[in-house]
Amino acid sequence: MTIGGVLVDNDRRQDIIAILHDLQREFRRTELHCTNLNHNQLVRYSREVSRIRLKAFGVISRKGTLGSYAREIGHKSSSYYHKNVQYILERVGMCAAEYGIKQYEITVCIESGICELSKLKKYISLCRINPIYPDSKHLKHIDPERIITRSKQEEPLLQLCDLVAHSLYRCAERNQGNLGVTESRYLRELRSRFYSDRANKKVIGRGIKAVHSLDQLHLEEDIKAELETLTTE
Repeated sequence: MTIGGVLVDNDRRQDIIAILHDLQREFRRTELHCTNLNHNQLVRYSREVSRIRLKAFGVISRKGTLGSYAREIGHKSSSYYHKNVQYILERVGMCAAEYGIKQYEITVCIESGICELSKLKKYISLCRINPIYPDSKHLKHIDPERIITRSKQEEPLLQLCDLVAHSLYRCAERNQGNLGVTESRYLRELRSRFYSDRANKKVIGRGIKAVHSLDQLHLEEDIKAELETLTTE
């Protein structure tokens, strides 16, 4: 599973939506859904987004590494998704703390039909109260009551989340549909937008979380090396 997110200044929202609408017209699409775009369109899309002022975040998780946790959640896909949303919100919270963004200034928008909103809010609230893992303390910068759901038609910026998730998915997934060929080009085009370590500019561990390590994802060696050394510069 890959999840993508972006942190966008609300004052820039309409300008970004205008850029997305221009790309829709250029590609002759009513929606920028990555699975419906060809390689050149995805490169063009990624390159255009790389020029937008935003912070990108991503999570890559391999279901085969769940172990006993799969039994704990009763093998429910919604619970697995909520766990990965927790991971990405931890990244956002970390970024918010670093840049002095208050929790009341952040509204989290998730695509409709993907999560069970009331259960997700309760889950994030519990993680805030009892942050078992070090990264979970960053959830104090995320207000569960400010988590909402919208369709892509209601919130066009969700298309950006789809692009970030797709850029990670294509690095990891090998199937019949892509002839077993992974593709890191889209991630490379977007790399400057990812939240990263201020000192060394590395993205892994900041803007991208590998669950629970790159080794556990069973990536191809060249992709693994690329992610390990991925920086925003």
